[in-house]
Amino acid sequence: MPPRQKSEGWCSGKSIISGAIVALIIVVAWDVQVLDFKRASAKNSKVLFRGLTEDEAPEAPVEPLKPSVTSAPKHVMRTASKKTQELPKDPIPGEDDPEPSEIHVASPPPAPCPPPLSSPPPPFSPPPDLKPPPEVVGAAERKRPPNMCTPKPWSEDSHKSLGKLQQFRGGDMMDPKVLDRVAESRSFNCEIIVFASNEGGVLMAANTIHQLHKLGIDHYIWIVRKEEHCARLLDGPTKPSCVHTSLFRNHPGFPYWGLGECTHCADAFPVWISRIMILDELIERGLNPMYVDNDVSFQEDPYRLLKSAELAEHNLMMQLEQHNIHGLNIGMIYCQDCVPGGRGQWVLRGATSSPRLRKPRPLPDLLHGLINVR
Repeated sequence: MPPRQKSEGWCSGKSIISGAIVALIIVVAWDVQVLDFKRASAKNSKVLFRGLTEDEAPEAPVEPLKPSVTSAPKHVMRTASKKTQELPKDPIPGEDDPEPSEIHVASPPPAPCPPPLSSPPPPFSPPPDLKPPPEVVGAAERKRPPNMCTPKPWSEDSHKSLGKLQQFRGGDMMDPKVLDRVAESRSFNCEIIVFASNEGGVLMAANTIHQLHKLGIDHYIWIVRKEEHCARLLDGPTKPSCVHTSLFRNHPGFPYWGLGECTHCADAFPVWISRIMILDELIERGLNPMYVDNDVSFQEDPYRLLKSAELAEHNLMMQLEQHNIHGLNIGMIYCQDCVPGGRGQWVLRGATSSPRLRKPRPLPDLLHGLINVR
């Protein structure tokens, strides 16, 4: 009986010693593996981000290769921009560390910038017809000429125009007669809402119309870039009141500045300029024009706020830029009781100039300063 107890104790001690040795080997192996992984990760990080810092910049730029090149190890991520760069994944055993020349770009290089101007743009000087701003401000702006439209005070139904207006089926807003017809048939209680887009912005503009209709508002006009855009919209289920603008049609500066024709893009520059000019013309016709971008959401009647005691005495209103308290985001512009020749119209006229826009030349002045409309 005693020898058996000794044998059991010896076996137990032997098992403990063996287990300790195995655990020690595992710990040592793990430390070595972690050390190797850290060393490999540091190397790979330097290779991956080589060129992003001055101390790691390569002597010569690495030429981007086509996506079909497969010489880089799988754990080296191929990326086209800094935004998508990530740290390398766990190294695959048996693979060597990549060389700097094996870092590739998965997409072609960006398109080249437009060619530089042949000569520096001339310094901006206000045209002679840009008069100083009128002295009248605030309440004085509200003294409308007797032949101008006089809006009714705000009430729950004062701006409910749905079902009360005629549909407008096309025309060129650069034609004064078309503007007269738009002002007569599409305004309500001296108000009109303007938004602009091309074929690429149809869905958002249709959503804007849907939101306005839910609020009982239909006094809008949709401005597009081409006559055929209006024709296609009128064939659809929304059947919006639509016009087009021929402003900048075939302007020689477009190819120079990369502002050519496109279908699924903003056509931003022509639309931005034309909307300001159209607001100016609608003020001339005695209306309170409002411009909104297609991504503006109407959750309630906007005139409830615009006609409130806090804002009723203000003439020109724009939304602030989200990230700059001193900046303006003109995704919403509203000119309330802006009389022709008043300060509100003067501000809008300072944004563009009809004579200069129609000259056959590139458009540096428009990109470097404010120019008069007239």
